[in-house]
Amino acid sequence: MSEDRSSPSEVVEALRRALAQCQHITGVGQSRFMSEDLDGQVLRLAGERLIITVQAALDDLSMPFLDANADLPFHLVRGMRNRLAHGYDDIDPAIVWATLAGRLPDFIVEVTRRLEVQS
Repeated sequence: MSEDRSSPSEVVEALRRALAQCQHITGVGQSRFMSEDLDGQVLRLAGERLIITVQAALDDLSMPFLDANADLPFHLVRGMRNRLAHGYDDIDPAIVWATLAGRLPDFIVEVTRRLEVQS
């Protein structure tokens, strides 16, 4: 975590932007996301970058917030981010899609809700 953390409201805004981007990416559909053409490649790169960006926003959350919300799978987002950021060749685009289309939006909504309640 950085010394210069974003405020909770800044994290909320970053997560809202990420949610909109996630919805945009998944809005094109799984077949376009998974296609081997240039559009599919760009969509996959955008999706991978989005997960990295979400983790960057989460890095600014305080330890008391993380401890109080330990039921949320912060560790899974960090683990996925690490796999993506370190360029492992065995990233399954189907897992990235499942993250973007299912798990990540729900996670972002819940983290945002809890941050807003806390404020």
